[in-house]
Amino acid sequence: PPRQSPYGWPLPDRREEFRKLSEQPAGETWRVDGFKGGTVSLPILRVPLNLPKYRISNGRTASAQQEWVSSKHMQADFFDEGDPELEDVQIAQHHILLSMVKDEGLLAKFKDTTKIQVEPVILDENGFVVNGNRRLCCWRMLHHEDVQTYAHFGHIDIVVLPHCDEQELDRLEARLQIEKDIR
Repeated sequence: PPRQSPYGWPLPDRREEFRKLSEQPAGETWRVDGFKGGTVSLPILRVPLNLPKYRISNGRTASAQQEWVSSKHMQADFFDEGDPELEDVQIAQHHILLSMVKDEGLLAKFKDTTKIQVEPVILDENGFVVNGNRRLCCWRMLHHEDVQTYAHFGHIDIVVLPHCDEQELDRLEARLQIEKDIR
């Protein structure tokens, strides 16, 4: 299967990988509070760094996406109406996230090889990141720059949310971001 892109596997391959992993005996789990009005305990799965795709309808990147479209003279609806599966859209989102990662000190943090992943990246059922876009971007950049030094980012821990609608994903994303900002 064509899994070479650093910006996410094709949808059928992501779904197939989730199916295969879900058939394995459950190991550790991660609790996600405030999902569909309750708490879900989800199995932590280990996947290649390049499996997930960035979530394009990400609250933190909306204004940066508008700036990107304007500065690059792209169609106004490049992110809004574009297919989130498309490589061009994923690459643009990666560059937007990269500038955030640098500004917020995440890059400096994870350059320290003793700093490893602590919380799983939360994906929706289709493999789009609901929480962890910036961390994923940072790890991809470091791993790409120096595969040996950052080999520990070659595979990452994820949890996959059960089926839900876009509004539920937005609510969860917003709640998790507010929670992180408070901590």
